[in-house]
Amino acid sequence: MKILIILTLFEVMYVTGFQILNTSLGQITRKARADESEDPCNNTAPPKPDFSASGRRISEAMCYEFIWEIKKREDDSKSTIKCWQKEYPYIPPIVGGVLTSPGEFPHMGAVGWKAAVGTWIFKCGSTLISLKFLLTAAHCSKVSPHDTSVANVEPEIVRLGDKNIADVFSKGVFPQDVKINRIVKHPNYSAPKKYFDIAIIEVTTEVIFTKLVQPACLWTNHDTSQLGTKATLTGWGVIESGGREATPELQAADVDIIDSDECQSLLRYYFNRLWWGVDLNQLCAGKFAGGVDACQGDSGGPLQVKIPLPITSQGSIHYVIGITSFGIGCAQPNIPGIYTRVSSFIDWIEDVMTRKARADKSTNPCNNTAPPKPNFSAPGRRISEAKCYEYIWQTKKRQDDITRTTKCSEWIRSHQSGRPTVYYVIAGRPTTPGEFPHMGAVGWKAAVGTWIFKCGSSLISSKFLLTAAHCSKVSSRDTSVANSEPEIVRLGDTNIADVFSNGVYPQDVKIKRIVKHPNFSPPKKYFDIAIIEVKTAVIFTKLVQPACLWTNYDTSQLGTKATLTGWGVIESGGRKTSPELQAADVDIIDSDECQSLLRRYFNRLWRGVDLHQLCAGKLTGGVDACQGDSGGPLQVKIPIPVKSQGSMHYIIGITSFGAGCAQKNIPGIYTRVSSFIDWIEDVVWRGL
Repeated sequence: MKILIILTLFEVMYVTGFQILNTSLGQITRKARADESEDPCNNTAPPKPDFSASGRRISEAMCYEFIWEIKKREDDSKSTIKCWQKEYPYIPPIVGGVLTSPGEFPHMGAVGWKAAVGTWIFKCGSTLISLKFLLTAAHCSKVSPHDTSVANVEPEIVRLGDKNIADVFSKGVFPQDVKINRIVKHPNYSAPKKYFDIAIIEVTTEVIFTKLVQPACLWTNHDTSQLGTKATLTGWGVIESGGREATPELQAADVDIIDSDECQSLLRYYFNRLWWGVDLNQLCAGKFAGGVDACQGDSGGPLQVKIPLPITSQGSIHYVIGITSFGIGCAQPNIPGIYTRVSSFIDWIEDVMTRKARADKSTNPCNNTAPPKPNFSAPGRRISEAKCYEYIWQTKKRQDDITRTTKCSEWIRSHQSGRPTVYYVIAGRPTTPGEFPHMGAVGWKAAVGTWIFKCGSSLISSKFLLTAAHCSKVSSRDTSVANSEPEIVRLGDTNIADVFSNGVYPQDVKIKRIVKHPNFSPPKKYFDIAIIEVKTAVIFTKLVQPACLWTNYDTSQLGTKATLTGWGVIESGGRKTSPELQAADVDIIDSDECQSLLRRYFNRLWRGVDLHQLCAGKLTGGVDACQGDSGGPLQVKIPIPVKSQGSMHYIIGITSFGAGCAQKNIPGIYTRVSSFIDWIEDVVWRGL
């Protein structure tokens, strides 16, 4: 039997568990302070405590573990960047650069090695040039075996869509980490010589083009004079000449393209057996006055020029003319940097890519017949040029598809009759990214378009979510969906109409199975609880984190207020929906009072509030769940009594049903989570 001790303010939490948590987090904090004066690359984190204890629920122990892991992840990130700043291979960051903004260079990829301690160390840049291929420098394919900062000499991932590689969730941005399948170095590259320094990275899965992740085009003409005399280099790394201090923020700097003969003359004092001068496959760029240059950490990144789109009058696109290769020091006067000239290797790049190329498949989200894709090939046009025009077309089409999907979904909702009753928040307020990081939108494959989200859910572990049992299937008469059962859960997103809103990239995880409570018998209104198991573990971030379960039947110690969240109908009696996640505070209403208020609604499907349900709402009306929020949580946010750091959401109920929406003296009905703890633990943690 668990012991609850009331602490100041809420007087919550299970004291023994938080004593362990407090102690272990204290160890992490003390260790972090001690390591400030120690080697950051030799940081052994304290072992994970055992949060299980006699009489403690599994769900309670897991809650403490989640909190511990969140704190540890933050410390790991700090350790990794300190180690990364300390350990550098000979690979050029940008001196004299400026900070970039999210999406300004959407083709930039950070090439990552598994860290000896921590998570990832990013030592090179790269350029996305298609769904599965990136350009980088050949010398970025491997680091020295003497490099103790990494676990393996070869890189394993590329991070896309992120400008701050020390904090992968900065400003609500969730990047794409894609695994490297292989790195194809140019066959004439022979390290440590400085020629043919170009390689192609192929990733295991196709990246998803978004506002923050888009390919660049390749400049195919040897002559760059028509581009002007300026170009931009980008990268992460050293930002002071002669220094070792790196920045995790993506930097950009404008440099001058320098004539090869002049460059040859300036650098002739540095010729040696490894590099005997600028050849036709290289180009020079920098500032004669010094102060601006690539330096350790930017190798493999692009030298680029931004030019207007060639097939529309709107916007522009980056063309890559060079790949950062090497330099003599960093940002010295009259010593430009050396870049691999991309135009010299177009045939080879196209050969590598086209051997693995697959036709891009696009569908119109609101019409099964998509507009035909134009044929961008033409006599005399390079494959890479045609692909560039194709990517521009796809980007524009994708934006149109999102708009069309939203309009199509609204039309379906306004014309659909006999749809199931699933509930949404009325009189709610828009939420901010990460405010309710456990919220999941349950999605059905749309009959036309992409996804339709009809229910909410709550993440409670890396592979399980809570929802309502009636969300496991919609009516077979519902023509808005392709299948009656949901197929995905979307996590980490506040706007389900635009998956890339606010620079947020959500996680869509496929549903493996939905386990309904064995006593649920539709259309009856009892035991309305189900557990969603997803196929792959979700990644916990600042935007995606599990909630805890309230295991005590008594909720009085939590106060009289709770918060409901969801997407859906936002006007009583209306059909207007909001794609933005909404939240509303409601009152927890005594069961006897609720029973009395709702007596006139008793019928053969619902004979009144039982011990497994609870009531919440506003007796004055105007605030409630309504169509679309079913399965979402009724929750209370409780401070974590561990050094006053943060708070945690506890789920007390699951949105089930109501008599109308937001009517006076008609509260909503929620499934009481505490009544089903044994069953939840059996499915989620005991594997029964």
